[in-house]
Amino acid sequence: AREAEIAVRGATLKFGRLRVLRSDDIHARNTLDAPRALEPLESVLPAGGPTIVHRFPAASVTRFQLQLN
Repeated sequence: AREAEIAVRGATLKFGRLRVLRSDDIHARNTLDAPRALEPLESVLPAGGPTIVHRFPAASVTRFQLQLN
């Protein structure tokens, strides 16, 4: 896992949402027998300020949806 600070220059975060795709098993995948073995998890980012600090899980994909002021 890695923690990163993301700076939004010239704006502040009004609202944010995350979608993270991860698993404890790096070889996890959805199959016909296990169609929900790997599912995205959604969460809300705290609003305010020009920076976001996020801890990216190992072997993951993260999508940020940000609404800026």
